[in-house]
Amino acid sequence: MDIEHLKRHVLAGGGQWVGVQECVPPMSALVLFNSPTTQSTLAIHANQLTSETVHAKIVASDAAFGKSKNITVPRATLQVFVADLKEAVASIESLLGRKE
Repeated sequence: MDIEHLKRHVLAGGGQWVGVQECVPPMSALVLFNSPTTQSTLAIHANQLTSETVHAKIVASDAAFGKSKNITVPRATLQVFVADLKEAVASIESLLGRKE
């Protein structure tokens, strides 16, 4: 994994670089970055990281904090976000021994 490559995407998307969190396979590593407006720490799977996904995640997060008046997030970005949430919930339920 080329950390400098990941960092360039984060910076180009307007984020503040935090680092990389390794995940249990088959999940890809999480790239961590902060919103410059709210200082919220956000994450995107490394295999889905682009400057556009970073920017969209920041805009959505800032809007959730009421720091953005207008928000436009592409449907594909929202679908990726929802898929990430579902994957995280499934992982947690699996760790807790729950089945879907």
